[in-house]
Amino acid sequence: MGYTSKGLVAGPQLNYDGRYQFGMSSDGTIQLGFGIAPHNLAFSKDSGRTWQNVSDTDEGITWSAVAVSPGGDFLVAGTADKRLVVSSDRGATWAEQTDSSPCTSIRQVLAPGASGLLYIVGRSSFFNGLFVSDCIAKSADMGKTWTDLLNSGGDNSTFASVEDVTVSADGMHIAYVSQGASNLYQSADGGKTFRKTLDSLENSFFGSGKLFGRVASSSDGSRIVFASPTFLRITSDFGATWGTVGARPGFFDTNRPPSFIGRSLSTSADGLLMYVTREDGSLLFSDNGGRNWSARGGSSNPLHSAYISPDGGTLALAGEPNKHGLANHSVDASSDTSKQSLILETNSTMRYTDSSGGYRCKTGSKVTFYLGNLALGRVDCETTTHVYQLAALGDDAEKGLRIAQLLQSLNTGESTTRIRLPDLKALGIDVNLAGTDEQFAASANALFSKLADFSGKTFTLVDKTTAAAHISSELAKLSVEAKEKLCKVNACRNDLINLLNTNDFQRIGGTLTGMPAGEELALTLTLTDSTSTTETLKLGSNGSWKFIGNTRIGAGYEITLKNPAGAIGYECELGNASGVVPVGSIKDVAINCVVYEPMDMTLSGTVSGLAPDQSLTLASGDEAIAINANGSFAFTTKLAFATAYEVTVLNQNPARLECSVENGAGSIPFSRDSNVINDIRVLCLPIPQFRISGVASGLPSGETITLSNIDSDLGSALISITTNGAYSFAELFTGNYQLSVLGAPSGLSCVLSTSAGNPNPLGVIADIACTGATLSGVISGLDESATLNMLLSTNAGDSALQVTGTSGTTSFVTRYLQPGTSYSLSITGTSAGISCDPIVNASGTMGNANISNVSITCSSSNGGGNDPVAGSLGGTVVGLVESDALQIENNVNFDFHSVTTPGAFTMPLGLAPGETYSIAAQYGGLDNASCEVTSGATGTMPPADATPNYVDDIVITCTY
Repeated sequence: MGYTSKGLVAGPQLNYDGRYQFGMSSDGTIQLGFGIAPHNLAFSKDSGRTWQNVSDTDEGITWSAVAVSPGGDFLVAGTADKRLVVSSDRGATWAEQTDSSPCTSIRQVLAPGASGLLYIVGRSSFFNGLFVSDCIAKSADMGKTWTDLLNSGGDNSTFASVEDVTVSADGMHIAYVSQGASNLYQSADGGKTFRKTLDSLENSFFGSGKLFGRVASSSDGSRIVFASPTFLRITSDFGATWGTVGARPGFFDTNRPPSFIGRSLSTSADGLLMYVTREDGSLLFSDNGGRNWSARGGSSNPLHSAYISPDGGTLALAGEPNKHGLANHSVDASSDTSKQSLILETNSTMRYTDSSGGYRCKTGSKVTFYLGNLALGRVDCETTTHVYQLAALGDDAEKGLRIAQLLQSLNTGESTTRIRLPDLKALGIDVNLAGTDEQFAASANALFSKLADFSGKTFTLVDKTTAAAHISSELAKLSVEAKEKLCKVNACRNDLINLLNTNDFQRIGGTLTGMPAGEELALTLTLTDSTSTTETLKLGSNGSWKFIGNTRIGAGYEITLKNPAGAIGYECELGNASGVVPVGSIKDVAINCVVYEPMDMTLSGTVSGLAPDQSLTLASGDEAIAINANGSFAFTTKLAFATAYEVTVLNQNPARLECSVENGAGSIPFSRDSNVINDIRVLCLPIPQFRISGVASGLPSGETITLSNIDSDLGSALISITTNGAYSFAELFTGNYQLSVLGAPSGLSCVLSTSAGNPNPLGVIADIACTGATLSGVISGLDESATLNMLLSTNAGDSALQVTGTSGTTSFVTRYLQPGTSYSLSITGTSAGISCDPIVNASGTMGNANISNVSITCSSSNGGGNDPVAGSLGGTVVGLVESDALQIENNVNFDFHSVTTPGAFTMPLGLAPGETYSIAAQYGGLDNASCEVTSGATGTMPPADATPNYVDDIVITCTY
């Protein structure tokens, strides 16, 4: 359009190094910085127009870095001696945070966006006689507590001199330039780990004073730009791949040593706008993510630093007092503010409009033009756009003329060809472009009044005649080629077409009638003689029209018509559309359009795949129909043109069927020939079913296991297996299966040949192989009711075994042991008066078969009286009412004992010497009683040769 907007505001003076001493919010409204004297900290709340000092008297404070959160709520400033002050109310009040950061000084502060998230970069070590910046600290509570990201141990604890840092808005993506190592490091996990992305970028002389590089990123961290002394590297995929812009003609002067470009580097939140300042004071900038670059400034008007706000609307430029040496950072205290001031360049139009009024867009995309917050119109991407094309097709041409009146009235420049707009960013614009002349004028004058109060300038509404004359004079300057392009992509109303045709000689044209408002037609003119040329013209309104280019006398011509994609409800025909060009113009090409009324339509189709005993219900909107057999179906509800519809299978599908709907959703098309949609197809297919079966082997006689299957469609099913041989689930399954063996006896291992998988129509074979054998024997001479405690020790663990004597010979059997298990059986205690000989066949290695040759011979003696059995565990229950219920548990070996009367008790399982125990009591009766272990709840079983070699002092007390 050729309209641009610029505003310049002078801010506080900066010292030589403005890299980290200026910050602003996303929209550029809130700004924070310190000036030529580093003791002066100031902030602005109106995009830099006015400034307030935070501190300008405390000479003990030397500010070194500032940051502003994207929302402008938090303002942060750091000092060279690691002091940190924070404002959480946009500068109204300030508080110094507790000195808890790991860095000994602060040289960079970042407040990327997440609530409370803050980063500082500074010095924490002394290396080769220099303090180096090797500290990056992170705080999630706005500086109250800190985590050192580089010196916390692990992979990050390697020496690195940090030159510059960038952080994504969520704090997850961090990148920093290492000066000493000449590397770029990145983290994708919030700084827990860093990886080296770019290695040995250039030869760098550490400690020379030459700053190595700068890094910046988009708010999501995906787009990163790295500036070094001789090139830029850019990535748009979080550092997976990199592109390089190096010392090439047009970017750097290759006839002199490469200049250091990384003085400052700044990007917008989307990473499309990039600004880089070079050592010679020039500024490089790109508005398309680094694909193309432009330069401005230089030695005559040197710049030191550039800052772009995250939204891309505000650019801050810091000038340089004089050329300084890289080793001696001297500062000239001159009062020449024209070179030392902070300059704010505010661009309040869409950022795709550059300083010449140009804009970038992709072919096929849409471009919306705004005046401040007022949307003027939306067009397709094209090299040239006219204000008349911003008015929606079919509207009166008055809107386009009013847009021109408004823009011409706001021109603050001296040129009438290139209109320069004032800063409209802070104003709400509410101009009535569609009302009467009086309403439009009143709303425009209200805007001018507000703008006058804000800027001090006077604006007057340009009248229609003057605005139209300006349009005509500017259009007359366009070449015929430019005029032809103007109406090639975006349709032109006939009034604009007439303006583009400055003469009426040797033109081909005619009339358009009947086209609905808001539609457009594309005409193509082909001329053929010795050469062949074409011209495309888009028509946006009824009336007379003509092609813009001149024709050649005697050439053959043919005009073709193409309705745009999606045009519905009308058809257009051409008349007098071909022939030979005569002397003079052709004005009788006729385009007649006829509008048709669409028919209401019903929905219908076919159903297939139903068995004789199956049915389903179809639904469309509020109508449902029952389908009991294969064949055709039809809904009765009539649907109007453009009505959205969707046919679905209502509720559940028929049993064991899976039904799908094809062509069941869309919108009613425009039709004047048919009142029915009949291509909806409902196809039902049986859901594949399969059986799970297999063979069980190795299951000991008398044992039972349970096999469970969880089907992803049907849920769980169980089968009990009591014998070896074939088994099969009674159920049929349809979904993914998940098998498991439940209830296997202790020590018995039962392994499935398959445990999980997808449905298999041929069936699933899941064999079960069980392994394990027992160790058993006989005990002779053990009195009836007397007990014998044994310890079974294996290379898989130990377990206790207690045997109670019976009349005659007493037998015992252990838990199942796996083949290859080494075992050893020993006696740990007996009832009083019982003595036993050593166990026969007490040790060995378990095979596949049961071992039953263990024997023990015992005899009674007179010693021991009624003492408890060695290794027994017991005590006394106090306060329990007769016939009440108490459950006693050893939490170590999960031994349970039920008690119904007060008095002595003994746990069923004895313990081996050295085994620990932990006793708990749980009242289980109906009365409101409470039982607890009041003495001896935990302990260790004494050695077998100790006196006593048992435990009987546990006391459980019950109260009612």
